[in-house]
Amino acid sequence: MGVIKIKLRAFRDTADRPQARFNIQRLKETGFNDSFSVSLEHRFEAFGMVTEEMPLDEHCSCLRDIWKDSCQEVLGRRASTFKEWLSGNARNLIQNRRDINRNKQHQG
Repeated sequence: MGVIKIKLRAFRDTADRPQARFNIQRLKETGFNDSFSVSLEHRFEAFGMVTEEMPLDEHCSCLRDIWKDSCQEVLGRRASTFKEWLSGNARNLIQNRRDINRNKQHQG
């Protein structure tokens, strides 16, 4: 009798993923810092007029959305950086080893 192995595919819901990070390094530059402050001020002023009788949960979610929208608009998302898993020195060593093995095969 045969044995069947089944590997289940992982399903990841978008709610489990971490939030994308914003490029907060731009806040060190004066132009971005000023525009971010102005953007937040305008959004909070508009939000202050609406929040008279708002439930607390809704109030918190609106504040979070204001911050996220301002960050996305002014700062943008941080670019992901990937490290090379092989350094230049390791690649040179691998190539040297390949050359040595090829020379051994051609000689013998």
